[in-house]
Amino acid sequence: MLYAIYCLDRSDGLQTRLDHYEAHRTYLGTTPVSIVLAGPVAAADGETPIGSLMVVDVPDQEQAAQFNQGDPFYQSGVWDRDTIAIHPFIKRRGWTEGY
Repeated sequence: MLYAIYCLDRSDGLQTRLDHYEAHRTYLGTTPVSIVLAGPVAAADGETPIGSLMVVDVPDQEQAAQFNQGDPFYQSGVWDRDTIAIHPFIKRRGWTEGY
């Protein structure tokens, strides 16, 4: 099942994000979880990262949460944990390879 994971950074999280970016990328590149899409949420300038959006294919919401909590951005406190939302996602349009 697909799950959308939406996380906003702490207001003072940009430097922490930059400090842990490579570890985050490595995690996404080596996890056994099937990542359908992932990328930063940007500020109004269209460039400054202020959060993350991921869609993963896992059996249940608990596994989506475990995936999120294993991310170096989660572990290092980049994301404001009060903003993290994980919900089932129903894909209706867009990229279809494998989904």
